[in-house]
Amino acid sequence: MNTRKTPQAAVLAQAAQMDWLSDLPTQALSAAHTLQWLHAWAELGWLRRLDSALPAQLLRLDANTSPAVLVATAVLAQMEGRGHTCLAVQSLATPPGDWLGGSAQALHAPQGLLALWAHMPQDTAAWLTALQAAPPACLRLADAPDLGQPLVLGGSADAPLLYLRRYRAYEERVGQSLLQRAQSALPVPEVLARQWLDRFFAEPTPSGDAPEAPTDWQKWACAVALRAHLSVITGGPGTGKTYTAARLLALLLALHDGPQPLARGLGRAHRQSGSAAQAVD
Repeated sequence: MNTRKTPQAAVLAQAAQMDWLSDLPTQALSAAHTLQWLHAWAELGWLRRLDSALPAQLLRLDANTSPAVLVATAVLAQMEGRGHTCLAVQSLATPPGDWLGGSAQALHAPQGLLALWAHMPQDTAAWLTALQAAPPACLRLADAPDLGQPLVLGGSADAPLLYLRRYRAYEERVGQSLLQRAQSALPVPEVLARQWLDRFFAEPTPSGDAPEAPTDWQKWACAVALRAHLSVITGGPGTGKTYTAARLLALLLALHDGPQPLARGLGRAHRQSGSAAQAVD
């Protein structure tokens, strides 16, 4: 005999265990009920068990953690599982089905997304206020000392972001490394660099009545990149990003003895650096 519950039966069984739902219009949602709600979602497969376990940990850290903070934490954990490093607080103020997805049951069941969201803050400012009022043991602001709080509230006033502590630390580490690289300059043998740049990039021919040749921005990009530990070359399709990167790699090979670590793993630009170098032989 198959005793496995159908999805509909499972939803009804969970709803029966949450008989306090009928009292919610006249009483505020408690943290304990919120946690039971999130656990029910995990039982139904609408969240991972990890997603409901994290808010449970917050409630153990401080019993005064609000329902809004518990829900935001569960959603943050769910989004992390989908590959996101943080949660835009603004998204919490939009219909949850638009960004969390889910079946019609997950949205419209008595204990579904829409039912819970009816008891949550209704705009970004209210969500932000709720998060800022979280117990100090659970959440810190990005510029506050790290005392091991699981959550970090960062971003800007216009676009606040909620992070898990580990991912905020990763972002800070990457940002500091990029900033350090961007602020330090490399010595460049200018005479030799100019010779190679002129060989790689033929002087543009003036067109029409223009008194001067147009600026060769690809050549400028290479010249600037030679001085930096970090360079970003951008442009739309067909603007010559790969062409420029290939010549930059060839320039580095020409100006410095030995293999350049930069030339490893850059795919098409790396492969084309050989033809770029051959063009000046």
